[in-house]
Amino acid sequence: MKPPSKLDDLFAPILERADFHPYFARVFDHGAPVEKAVVNAWAEGFPDRDGKFVKEFQGSFNSSFWELYLHAALRTSGFGIDCTHDRPDFLISGECGDLALEAVVALNPDEYAPDWARHASPRGLDFERLLDLASLRLAQSVQSKSDKWLKSYSTLPHCMDRGLIICVAPFEQPFGQLQGTQAIARVLFGEVHDLVLQNGQRSLRVGETTQSETFKPSGSPIKLGLFRDPSLAHVSGVLFSSLATWSKVSALADDDGRMFEFHAIRRVGHEIRSETSSKPDYRETLLDGLHLFLKSLRLATTICRAMASRWRWRASTRRPRSSSGLGRPGRDASDATVRPIRRPGYRVVRRRYAQRLRLCPA
Repeated sequence: MKPPSKLDDLFAPILERADFHPYFARVFDHGAPVEKAVVNAWAEGFPDRDGKFVKEFQGSFNSSFWELYLHAALRTSGFGIDCTHDRPDFLISGECGDLALEAVVALNPDEYAPDWARHASPRGLDFERLLDLASLRLAQSVQSKSDKWLKSYSTLPHCMDRGLIICVAPFEQPFGQLQGTQAIARVLFGEVHDLVLQNGQRSLRVGETTQSETFKPSGSPIKLGLFRDPSLAHVSGVLFSSLATWSKVSALADDDGRMFEFHAIRRVGHEIRSETSSKPDYRETLLDGLHLFLKSLRLATTICRAMASRWRWRASTRRPRSSSGLGRPGRDASDATVRPIRRPGYRVVRRRYAQRLRLCPA
């Protein structure tokens, strides 16, 4: 394999304007230099194995953007990335061992609105329909990447002794970032709704409803609860974020005087608080909103211990005392937990943000 080429400027056009992806066209025209600088910094050291990455970034955008985000997240987390093989997407090594990461995005079905065709506001959004579509497309994406691993990658010498992490991001509909982790919880664990007993102003979570499958518009069934499916025994975990969007770039970019208003929902102690603020007061990190779901308790605790010094993650193999999953009060709100789910699987979470929506002036 020849050495991967170096990426210089992702926004220097190499396609005709008519061939731009609509989202790339939007950020090409209206993205600020400070925002483009953030994305170009993500690309430093990125392995452009076939010399086509810039073309794909400008022409298809979402999958390339997700790969850039993952590359930056892995570098920030201190993992060594092996670029000597042309597949899978990432081979990493570190204190947690050797892992293979495959990236995939969930896209809109035919005849459904794409993620970039959004209105000015999510008011009036049917959230249940949003979750139904997100669950369907995420399940298909995880399953397709699992099948590809078994068919094409699992027997490669450099993959045989590595755990597989499937990295999936939702770009299947407008305002898909509002789904949080509810759709991916359906996909991996079959969780649908919490069952809550209300007693005056107090509420007690006593369980949840589960769902074993969802359906395509054609009526064909798609399995949910994939972490319980023996055919996915080779999958060690799933890395997910609904917030790896251009709003993440805007949040990380230097303040250049433009007026943006950020709305965030964050967990502080045992409370969930809503925040509205503007630059330069708003704060968000690259890793906020990133969730790692693992089937193996051993791998979960190993990863948390390896990352504790960099992400201030706390590894806990016991059930937290509170239903919020954050453990004892009085700890740093940016800590994370390895949380038992009462079914196969453990979730490692960078918990600071549950949702985030950037509202821009018209």
